[in-house]
Amino acid sequence: MTARRYLLLFALLCPVARAQSEEIAGTPHRLGAESTYFSDKGAGLVLSFRPGAQELLDPLKGNTEYFEWEYLKARVGYDFGPKNFYLEDLTLFSVRSIFPVMRRDAPLSWHMRLGAQRLYDLACRRCTVGVLELGGGMSFPTEADAATLGLFFQAEVNNSLSFRDAPVRAGFGPSVLLHIRLSDKLTAQLGADYRYFVPENINAHALRIREEVRWGFKNNWALNVRIRQNPDLSDLAIGLMFYF
Repeated sequence: MTARRYLLLFALLCPVARAQSEEIAGTPHRLGAESTYFSDKGAGLVLSFRPGAQELLDPLKGNTEYFEWEYLKARVGYDFGPKNFYLEDLTLFSVRSIFPVMRRDAPLSWHMRLGAQRLYDLACRRCTVGVLELGGGMSFPTEADAATLGLFFQAEVNNSLSFRDAPVRAGFGPSVLLHIRLSDKLTAQLGADYRYFVPENINAHALRIREEVRWGFKNNWALNVRIRQNPDLSDLAIGLMFYF
């Protein structure tokens, strides 16, 4: 996809998504900008928009502590190395629940996501693939509810014409999520996913680790720091988010 098409997609999604979320009370829209530094000494800039929804890392402000949902979230980046635009993430729909297992009305945790994302493994280096994720498990809070540990088993399907030998690969494996809320404005997450993919000739094993910290300040602003370790490339991102 050309740079012009990426910018057009980003420009179209912002007003459309915001219009669809006007009926949702108490869930602010979010704009973001972050600088990204890659382990191969590359660097980039990513702009993002998400309409009214909520993420586990967001400052509380009345949001549900154990539930996140997002739709039409777009993240478009510019790579200073090859000097081109790319689609980092397009989330059509994503839901995650980490309610504690002892809750009678919601004892199971689960996750579902449909969209596209940039891939950083040997199967397809820095290419955008379609993604469908489904999974379930259980979550266990600490006594003071400051931290919640989620254990999941997930299935994942990726689609890309850039894959070698086959345009589709399917994977499955365990996922771990540690969600820590130090205060209403300071949260952290540590996540790890292992996937075994078939067919085996498309990067049969993939271990992905993600650490992220978000600090809300001055009501509508948040500072976000994220580190990702992927099979082919790792990155550090530092950015600002504005809620409105």
